[in-house]
Amino acid sequence: MKNGIFGIINIGSSAIRMQISEFKNSKERILESIVTPIALGLDTFEKGYITLEKAKETAQILSKYAQKLDEYKIWGNYKAICTSAVRDAQNKYFFINYINTKTQLDIEIIEESQEMYIKYLGVKNDIKNFDKLAQEGLLIAYLSSGSLSISIKENEVDLFNSVFNSGSLRQFLLFKDFDVIIRSKAYEEQMGKIINTIRQNFTSLNSVKYMIGCGSSINLLVKLLKPKSNKITYKSLNTLYNSIKSTSPQTICQTYSLTQNEANVVVPIVYTFSALLKMLNLDGFLFSNSTFPQQLVSYYSKKFKEKSVNKKILNQVIAYSKKYNNDLKHAKKVLYFANKLYSELKSIHSMTQKEKMVLDCACILHDVGYHIGINNHHQHSYYIAKSINIPGIDKEIIDYVAASVLFHRNKAKIESEDELLSAPIEKILVLKKIIALLKIADSLDASHMQIIEDIDINVSENEVKFIATALKIPFLEELTFKNKSVDFLETFGIAPKLYIKLKYE
Repeated sequence: MKNGIFGIINIGSSAIRMQISEFKNSKERILESIVTPIALGLDTFEKGYITLEKAKETAQILSKYAQKLDEYKIWGNYKAICTSAVRDAQNKYFFINYINTKTQLDIEIIEESQEMYIKYLGVKNDIKNFDKLAQEGLLIAYLSSGSLSISIKENEVDLFNSVFNSGSLRQFLLFKDFDVIIRSKAYEEQMGKIINTIRQNFTSLNSVKYMIGCGSSINLLVKLLKPKSNKITYKSLNTLYNSIKSTSPQTICQTYSLTQNEANVVVPIVYTFSALLKMLNLDGFLFSNSTFPQQLVSYYSKKFKEKSVNKKILNQVIAYSKKYNNDLKHAKKVLYFANKLYSELKSIHSMTQKEKMVLDCACILHDVGYHIGINNHHQHSYYIAKSINIPGIDKEIIDYVAASVLFHRNKAKIESEDELLSAPIEKILVLKKIIALLKIADSLDASHMQIIEDIDINVSENEVKFIATALKIPFLEELTFKNKSVDFLETFGIAPKLYIKLKYE
């Protein structure tokens, strides 16, 4: 957004926050920032649902926020976002409908992966030399009231991503009935389980050279530790933890001049960051002061700009596929052919860059199912693709990629899938285009031996000629091309023909 006013409403676990920002020539000025405490997380994390009483209280708060949208005339220029307190509630749809009925606000539940991506962009734009840190090995820990998100990066690729239901408030509520003397032991065991999970799924922790902490917990740590820079040391955390771990929240409240809510969560906050530093054998971590509402404003107003997003997502998918011993030589050859098809046949397919990203990812993932079993590997590939949880890749993209992977074999037909029978015709057409190109590209390396080195493409009114330069006669490629080219003819209405040219003839 270059010019205009934008509003964000964040319905969190312990408070509802609103930020209204004005943009002039892409420069931001915060006009208002409002925080109203309300412990929705107490309901969700303890009872599993949001009570009607809390829903009414939320509606009253949001009615006042809605008046701000009137005041600034930005009803068409705002976003209202829910995180884990609503996302994990059993009655979340009732809650959202209730709020909409009472306030006319459109509420969106943000997915965990999308939440992580927005926070990542916020930290990246806030921390100096972020790219250098990420290249050398970086762990980012996002600790909020509801969850602990861990992301490990190296050379701009996520090597590990996970969201644990172990936010500071959630931990306190889980163990609040324990005697205060042994409660810290419960926190330590809980965190020990998380660290073991990280170790089992990421065996190169010694390659992580830096850690960044962020989330609603950081303000409390800064308030207590008063660091002179944006670095909090392991020594200061450990000293604080040892002095408060067996102390009641009431005593902590009085000793450190904290609110009761802050005193309740301070022990799990301090231990979480301390344990992560010990796991990494680091002397401290950098922290970001960027708040989630600020990050949301920057993201939805398009102030955040990531360069080469499609390339980064593709690199993420390649890294993800390595977990399944994917045949990357074959996958990258199929990707090469698919890119040629995309660029040379634009007049025929009229696909967007977003659809090309789906095609690229499908090229990498179409055979990952071999890791599970040879028979029906396309179905295994589908489930693996469907399980992708990479920040920055939204659910719609994943659905398209998974479906493309499933139908890359002639054995699977779109028309036989119940969930696609009611899909809009536009979605089916996009999927058919991607599948048609994927099948052609895959057939050109059917042997997985890269016998066909390259292709030239000539388009005429009635035919598309694929002139392949091969090291030897590609018998399997010719046969597979013939079988898989039917989709191309049915989708684009023009016949594809394969001609072989031997390289050393």
